[in-house]
Amino acid sequence: MPWHTPVTVTTGQLLTATNWNEQVRDNISYLKDIAYVEFMSNVSVTGTAFVDIVSSGAITYAATPIAIEFYCFNITCGASGILEIDIRDGATDLGKLIDLNTSETIRAPFSTRTLTPTAGSHTYTISAKNGASQTSTVRAGAGGAGNPLPGFIRIRGIPS
Repeated sequence: MPWHTPVTVTTGQLLTATNWNEQVRDNISYLKDIAYVEFMSNVSVTGTAFVDIVSSGAITYAATPIAIEFYCFNITCGASGILEIDIRDGATDLGKLIDLNTSETIRAPFSTRTLTPTAGSHTYTISAKNGASQTSTVRAGAGGAGNPLPGFIRIRGIPS
């Protein structure tokens, strides 16, 4: 369902069920998460092929703007080369979200990519690959006192 630009209501204007549903119900629904998937354990990235960290699962959506968000507790690159974190739509690589140098660690990375997909089914995946033969780690946990919070991918609609 698309975002409906709110109308300006005048005094005495009759509010119909269609107006209410379009302006209030549908717009509130549009702003909710389209997909939200957590991962609660570390993901080891070995070798130079993509390793999936977390996926939205298949979503079917109209050609309207969305935001794809990714978070994890931290990421540590191996000692032999770079590590890249990419966003993919099925087999199509949409580009790098995060790029780390040898032995670098970043804490609590949060990245957002805004785009307007084509209408239809899409599966967005956050994936990582090394630039050399090494082991890198994307960290997440189950939460609770003293423990890392879960990592996630979230997709939400953006009003246009």
